[in-house]
Amino acid sequence: MHSKSSICPDTRKIAKHSSIHKTSYLILLSYLFLFLPSVGNAQCTAPINIPVSDMILWLCPDSGVYNSSNNPASIGEEVYEWHDISGNNWVFENTRHSRRPMLDTNNGNTYLDFNGGDYLSNSAIVDSINGLGEFSIFVVIKSNATNTDNGFLFHRYPPNGSDDGLCLRYDAAGANSGRSNLIKSGLLGNTGGNQIETNNNTQTTNRQTLTIRWASGGRLYSFINGTPDDSSNNNVTGPLSGLSEIVIGKGAKNNNVNSGWDGYIGSIIFYKNQYPDDTIRDISIALPIELLNFDAQINADQVEIKWTTASETNNDYFTIEKTKDGNSYETVAIVDGAGNSIERRDYSSLDNNPYKGLSYYRLKQTDYDGSFEYSKHIAINYRLKNHLNIYPNPLINRTFYLKLDGISEKKLEIRLINSMGSTVFSTSIQLEEETNPIRITLPEHIARGIYYLIGSNNDEVIQQKLVIE
Repeated sequence: MHSKSSICPDTRKIAKHSSIHKTSYLILLSYLFLFLPSVGNAQCTAPINIPVSDMILWLCPDSGVYNSSNNPASIGEEVYEWHDISGNNWVFENTRHSRRPMLDTNNGNTYLDFNGGDYLSNSAIVDSINGLGEFSIFVVIKSNATNTDNGFLFHRYPPNGSDDGLCLRYDAAGANSGRSNLIKSGLLGNTGGNQIETNNNTQTTNRQTLTIRWASGGRLYSFINGTPDDSSNNNVTGPLSGLSEIVIGKGAKNNNVNSGWDGYIGSIIFYKNQYPDDTIRDISIALPIELLNFDAQINADQVEIKWTTASETNNDYFTIEKTKDGNSYETVAIVDGAGNSIERRDYSSLDNNPYKGLSYYRLKQTDYDGSFEYSKHIAINYRLKNHLNIYPNPLINRTFYLKLDGISEKKLEIRLINSMGSTVFSTSIQLEEETNPIRITLPEHIARGIYYLIGSNNDEVIQQKLVIE
């Protein structure tokens, strides 16, 4: 969906200037917006009321992402640098080889797309992590595969095959629990009791917000989309130590240059505090909303609009809008939102008076504070059953009236065909509400008999028998 009004900072400009000048741009792209995806920045809105100063790291795919020319990356470009926006100004990059992620979008959200060994890392950040006695870490991911051992966060390069230090990965077969298709995290020593293996089949190709939380002397806890999943068997005593580098896009088992995370990585936030369950739930919800689908289909003489959300944050209501030209919109319906939710929710509504011909539908989502965002556009080509009425019929003289219903085009070509298949008369007419029915007078040379009157435009043909007496 299109972004809300929050603006992601350019971290390079923050470093160089004491103030940031905001400039608004209006770009008019005639009709192109109907077909091209937009890049949002909702992921760069700080979650709830936790001070940014509590963050060690905040990576947002909508900000601080740079290409090989050191310019902000565009969709489809390789990402050479990913800049932290917490104020600590860490820069994640790959200085070892040419495997780098690509900036991409999926369901309106921006991600870095990792494939076959792509990674980014930073070693200076470990000076702020080693020595910690507690943390809460949030990672947004969307995998292309399940039943895999690929990982997305590790504490050294190359990975050494051990789930120790600080790590997060998918695990096809849990060595400690006997579970399968799970998510594994580890802390400090390579000890089963210090690790978490989530429940069976928690790997998925859907978007996930994963969280691990720990305070020295307590267990390591894991959460999936804000919901508690499992914890380590051991109480793990800190502080954190032995981390040499934070690597994004690889896990413990990805020690080959060409192996690593296969899928998307979105926001990553590393807090230096342990937060309670309800705070973790709130932060997980505040991370980007995913509109799973938005679709419109013709159903009899109506258009049915359906959409599904994976999560909602402060969502007041939805507005369904339609347009013929991409400039002027009409409200079809307003549907109440769920407020705050981390559950899948299905919605639907009907347009009982669709526009004739080609039109476009979009979804507008409005928060309690009045901010809003738009979905992509869905095209619908709605055609009524075509009717061509001629009266009087049979004709006594050469004049008749033509009434047309269900024609989407404004212009119609008219031909009169005799019994031999020859065209004996033709004309073009413009269809307007105020001129329907249309008066037509035939030439005197047309003989009495049975004819077919055929009306056609770019994609429609209708016909009616006409008798001249």
